[in-house]
Amino acid sequence: MSPLPATDTQALQRILRRMVGNGFKLAVVELNSPVQRAALLEWLGDQCTSLEAQLLPVDLSSLPGQNLWMELKERLGTLPPRTVLVPYGLEETEHRPGGPGLIAQLNVQRDLFVRDFPVVWVLLSHPSLRMRLMLEAPDFSDFVAWWVEAEVAAVRREIDRSMSLSRGVHLPPLPLKGPANEASDIFEQTWLDLDRWRLDATRDGISRLHLRELTIELKAGLELAEAWLELRAGSALEAQKLFIAARSGPFGEIARLGLAEATAWEGRLEVASQELARCSLSGDWEITAAILKIDILNATDPENVSLDTLRDCWNAHGQIPRFMRRSWVGWRIGWSGRGSWKLLFDCAGSS
Repeated sequence: MSPLPATDTQALQRILRRMVGNGFKLAVVELNSPVQRAALLEWLGDQCTSLEAQLLPVDLSSLPGQNLWMELKERLGTLPPRTVLVPYGLEETEHRPGGPGLIAQLNVQRDLFVRDFPVVWVLLSHPSLRMRLMLEAPDFSDFVAWWVEAEVAAVRREIDRSMSLSRGVHLPPLPLKGPANEASDIFEQTWLDLDRWRLDATRDGISRLHLRELTIELKAGLELAEAWLELRAGSALEAQKLFIAARSGPFGEIARLGLAEATAWEGRLEVASQELARCSLSGDWEITAAILKIDILNATDPENVSLDTLRDCWNAHGQIPRFMRRSWVGWRIGWSGRGSWKLLFDCAGSS
């Protein structure tokens, strides 16, 4: 079954019936989650079977991304005319360091795509990239025959379901070294304000820190504070850029955790989970990563937020009581009524 509204499903179906085997035609479909993507690919597979066509999904994030046209030529070769090419994963490539972004390449290489892949394209994209595609790839966007825009309400529901945005992750103190001084005292208070969502006080503290001489570690901590401030102020994309820049600093693993959270806030839970899996943290930061991991699991596959999962957290960290307090909102989404309390009490008693 198609995850799209009925009118959009019918329009996409008409494009497939009329254009498969008749050259290049481009449709853009915005999807909010990997679950929707999987459902649409299954629906497209059924359509291609009925049309005696080949469905060809291509994960753009699996390509090097230095020359998209050449990389597709090497991977795909010459396509049969009755092919439906489905590129996806564009949003997962936009923060790669170095080289031209894929959106810019789509624009510059548009005519090469039309010439060498004269088939129906169904580009799957996250709604957060809509304006960038229009502004940074205007020539490519001009060729779009049908653009399925995700409803704002649907995006909001998806994000609300995926993360307890009003909470965010707990920010333990950074492992700063060196003697305490005025700058470190200001930073500690600023970090505490940030953890407690006192954003105006956080901005004031950051401004004061910019006027002082800072050690390398305090500068790195300030970069993280600015990134988390952007995230908690609602600028997930800007926060991702700052976290990526901070990954090369002394708190790189904590920056990676922040990048995972920012990506999850955007609704890209599969990417967030992959980023989180790369984190190597200890102490309270490891516990924070465990909480975020369960929140993401609860959103993507709530049936698997099982008693065993929570017992594993207890055995690894001995922190279920704190976890219970901070994650109750997320668990309430995946569990209901008396079952929730039983789960919590059983887990707390499993020590």
